[in-house]
Formats: sequence, structure tokens, C-alpha cells
Amino acid sequence: PDTCSCTSEYDGPECQYPICYGEAFNLATTCSGHGTCDSPDTCTCNAGYHGLNCSEVECFGLLSNDSNVCSTHGSCILPSVC
Repeated sequence: PDTCSCTSEYDGPECQYPICYGEAFNLATTCSGHGTCDSPDTCTCNAGYHGLNCSEVECFGLLSNDSNVCSTHGSCILPSVC
């Protein structure tokens, strides 16, 4: 009694917690540690972070993987920090 069998997209005693990219919503590493898991495989990223799992950093309007980031003379390590 009172035992749920969750689909692969949810976890918790009542299947109320979403799973994002294979990680429970409440782990420090969920959404790369830079956002919240709001629904299955849907992260809401903190300011300065982008991408499906919030793994892309933004520096002065450019994503960290943009060839022009940090005036092409450095790497973006944190939001707006070269």
C-alpha cells in the first residue's frame, strides 16, 4: 500500500519530482548546478547560464563557446568573468 512505481521521468514517494537528464531534481549537479529542474529534462537556468542543462556560461553577451568571447584572448570561466 502507498507505493508508487514512477515513470523514468519522475522520482519521489508520489512520483512528484522531475528527473532532468538522468539526475534527480534536488542533486547539486542537476542542471549542471546552475539551474533548477522544473519538469522532465527541462532546466531553468540561473542568470548567466544557458543551454539545455545550463552548462554554457555567458560572458558579456557571448556564450563561452563563441569564438569571440573574452575578445578572443581568454576563456569565459564564470558569468561575465574572463
